[in-house]
Amino acid sequence: MKRRYEANHKIKDGDDKPPRLSPIATLKARLQEAEDQLATAKKEIAGLKLRSTDGSLFDLHKDTAGDIAETAFRHVGLARTRGLRDALTQVIKREEAALRRQPKPAG
Repeated sequence: MKRRYEANHKIKDGDDKPPRLSPIATLKARLQEAEDQLATAKKEIAGLKLRSTDGSLFDLHKDTAGDIAETAFRHVGLARTRGLRDALTQVIKREEAALRRQPKPAG
């Protein structure tokens, strides 16, 4: 019975399981992985260019509306960007209505 079991459960060359690591080796591997992730994050942060000296991600006076929209979307996500769109639409409608109420200069 033992011979049949061993014959049926023989480990093939490609099916080798990875060697089991000691708890310390496992922790060292996890630490190395965390350090690699930290290094990657630091590189990404260093790659971000702050567009003004005050730490803003964009310059309202120099950047295009598309640049500002892309930056906002990358940093806050879809739901928050939709909320921003709706708020801007309300402000624009309010300001346009105020402009229509102003008397036109005589000409």
